[in-house]
Order: sequence, then C-alpha cells, then structure tokens
Amino acid sequence: MFRNLRDALEIARNEIEITAKEHLNLSQKIKNQLEQQLNDFIIKQKEQRKSQQLIVEKSLRNKQNQAALVQKVVYCSILS
Repeated sequence: MFRNLRDALEIARNEIEITAKEHLNLSQKIKNQLEQQLNDFIIKQKEQRKSQQLIVEKSLRNKQNQAALVQKVVYCSILS
C-alpha cells in the first residue's frame, strides 16, 4: 500500500507541474496578445491626437489672422 500511495503522490505532483507549466504558457500568450493590442491602441491614439492637434492649430491660426485683420480694419477706420 505504501508503494501505491507514493506512486499516486508522484503522479499528482507530475500532473500539478504539467498544469503549472501550461498556466505559465497560457499567461505568457495572454500577456503577449494584450501587449500587442495595447501598443496598437497607443499608436492609434497618438495618430488621432496629432490629427486633432493639427485641426486646433489651424483654427488658432485662422482666429489670429481674423483678429489681426479686424485690428487692421479698426486702425484704418480710426485714421480715416
């Protein structure tokens, strides 16, 4: 009986080691997938941020140009 118990415990230990290795492999695969998805998301966000910033900068330049034009018109009208 002692031999059977020892064998059973050895089999259980081996099975636990196999399961642990599979868990490690699975966790590594999940980590790699998530890292790739996160990197793709970060790149997409940078592109969107850059696009939005260009729009804002263009709007600011237009506003500044309009303000300068208004000041010029007001100044010219004062001189006239």
